[in-house]
Amino acid sequence: MLTLVRQARRRLFNNELLTQGANAASAALIAFILLLLVGTQILSWQWAVLIPIAAAAAGLYRARQRLPGLYSVAQLIDRRLGLSDTLSTALYFHESARAAQESSDVRELQFAGAERLSRTIDARQAVPYIMPAPFTL
Repeated sequence: MLTLVRQARRRLFNNELLTQGANAASAALIAFILLLLVGTQILSWQWAVLIPIAAAAAGLYRARQRLPGLYSVAQLIDRRLGLSDTLSTALYFHESARAAQESSDVRELQFAGAERLSRTIDARQAVPYIMPAPFTL
């Protein structure tokens, strides 16, 4: 189950990297167009290189900041595949300190059920790669 949730989280991160990569590519094109329009006297080639690098670094930072936790990813998988909170409940019982107060039999049954279910699920079903939305002002 943890493997499935981690794979889905990685796919979410890759989706975000695609989005931020598109933004960085747009910044690179804008820098190149400005260089062509304004001329080499005003805008040097260093700026044309620095702007896309800064955009890529900002995009990587944003993608990292927007990466959800494992529990949120488990909730997303449950919601998208109609699993009735099976994975997220098992993950909660697995990671939460408060869950230690619950019956160990209940926790083990929930986790075993989620493990069985997760073997039948492909992370690509839960988190498909999507084309980034076009940039609008």
